[in-house]
Amino acid sequence: MPVIVDYTFDSAELKNPDGSLLTNLPRGASIVAGPGPRKAVDLGGAPAIDIDISSIDLPLENLYHVKLFFNLDGPFEGHQILAQSDRIPFKLGVFGRSPTVYLEASTCTTVGSWQSSTDHEPVTPGEWHSADLIYDNDTLVLFLDSRAIACHGFGRNRSLAFDPSARTVSVGGLNASTRFHGRIACFSLSTDLPLELRTSCLRQRETPQWNITTKLETLRPYRDLGEEFGDMTFLNHLNSYLQPYRQGAIVYHEGTGAFEMLLPVYLRYMALSQPAQDSLGHLISDSLPSEGEGHKSAFHGGAIYCNKETEAFEVLGQNYKDYSATGGPHSWGYPLDQPLPVNNGTFQRFEKATFYHKSGCKCAHEVHGPILQAFVSTGGLGKWGFPHSNTQRLDVDGHKGRDVLMSNFERGSFYWSESTGAHAVQGKIRQKWQTLGGPDMHFIQELGLPTTDEIDVPRVIGGRVSGFEQGVILWYGEREEMKVVYPFKIFIEKLETTRSTNCSAANANHLYFTVILNEGESTVFCQRYPKNEGFGNKECLEVNEELPLVLKPKPDVKISLTVDVWDAHPKEHEHVGTWVKTFDTGNAWEMTEDGGKLSSGAFGKVKDIQLAVRPEIG
Repeated sequence: MPVIVDYTFDSAELKNPDGSLLTNLPRGASIVAGPGPRKAVDLGGAPAIDIDISSIDLPLENLYHVKLFFNLDGPFEGHQILAQSDRIPFKLGVFGRSPTVYLEASTCTTVGSWQSSTDHEPVTPGEWHSADLIYDNDTLVLFLDSRAIACHGFGRNRSLAFDPSARTVSVGGLNASTRFHGRIACFSLSTDLPLELRTSCLRQRETPQWNITTKLETLRPYRDLGEEFGDMTFLNHLNSYLQPYRQGAIVYHEGTGAFEMLLPVYLRYMALSQPAQDSLGHLISDSLPSEGEGHKSAFHGGAIYCNKETEAFEVLGQNYKDYSATGGPHSWGYPLDQPLPVNNGTFQRFEKATFYHKSGCKCAHEVHGPILQAFVSTGGLGKWGFPHSNTQRLDVDGHKGRDVLMSNFERGSFYWSESTGAHAVQGKIRQKWQTLGGPDMHFIQELGLPTTDEIDVPRVIGGRVSGFEQGVILWYGEREEMKVVYPFKIFIEKLETTRSTNCSAANANHLYFTVILNEGESTVFCQRYPKNEGFGNKECLEVNEELPLVLKPKPDVKISLTVDVWDAHPKEHEHVGTWVKTFDTGNAWEMTEDGGKLSSGAFGKVKDIQLAVRPEIG
């Protein structure tokens, strides 16, 4: 039996045409003229008309139809119920304040609480209106004057919460605060769908409202966005509809469907400029779980990320593609700010890295860790340009078991290891270094990793020098001259003096000398030659002594050699002279074209000291 209630309010004794469901008007209600030839009941704030339908079997399908005519008498304010039932779950009412009074319908499914569908076109107090409320399988549709004005989809959570313990259908409000102060005519409740309304119901499934509410209800068992928080708006530049809720929003586009955003992502999205929203494009996913307790919403052109430790920020374009492809939040953490334009490109900071993209380039690249710190502190994009590679771990010959990281930029490369730190190599020095094997130390001539950034060469205009683990490379600017200086030893070849005044014509000098080596402020070697007494009666010594220390050239450290010469006599020792020689970038540690041969020349009573600087390769 599809028709459950069919009241026409012709008299104070109310019943169906077949005489069933007999009841009486409540105290305070009266029969009055209705629309056209119909009669109506003027509730005027009287208690509801309770119709006992407990004898009626509950519907086997998710389908019902409520229809009535109503008239709001005079000014209106508040929320009043036209009809309601828990046995077949529905509520139909009006709310607002004259002149903006709206029709509202709601139902309850087995998942969640009562959900409503609201008209956004006001009804007119003092005029008769028809209202139809239909629930068809998974969709609630509200009609005003035979025109569909609102709908609510329930998706797979569509089963109605029929209440077998409830007994009545009520015309009017059950509570004093919701009683209806107006007239109602021709109330009916059935489990059949009128033919003339079926097409309109089907068309509602094509509307943005149906798609948005269906998504809302589909999510509800595990993610409740709460009540509507404002009207649905049309995003003209994206041809999309957006409905805000207390805990987020749902966006619908005909080509992609309806997807939700959680509140932090929605707030960030609404704070974006229209060009930034255009760059993101259409929303293409619901909120997705991300690393830790974070989440993201994916768009055609990027995503918005958020977790409890960071604000929500968008990641766009090529930065988004390569950020996602290289591990996203798992590898690099969450974005710390929005993408920023710089030098014909963009960059964006993340918790563990910064991504850079130059306009027109196919890839964005990340820089992280100590290399990122060194890159930023030494001039960043302005000095080094955009990265040409991600920061990558190298398999360096000769360094098995050691972490070596590298990033290439337009105007240089940065290398890092725990022992050397992060340093840049650039220009002509980088070219020379790479021809010698770069960071490898597999062959004896290779220099290893950089240990300093490139700096000026003292006393050489335009000269530059970089330090490496096994030496330095010097570039002499306009002269285009390159010099590689490896670790070296000093070999003292010869010492020649004049005859001491304390020596007789028959005796020569009885010489000895002390050698001192300093690296910066530190003394690294000190020894007397010979260790006892002197070399005998000689004014010219073939010393041929190699100092045992291997000295590593460093661009920012001077090495000084002191040779202090004495003549040992029985009566007293006579100072013959002191020679101090400095080795640094300014003189290329004396690795000159003559093979590192040095001569002191005459000083004091010393005619000459000859020594050689000998590279120690490997």
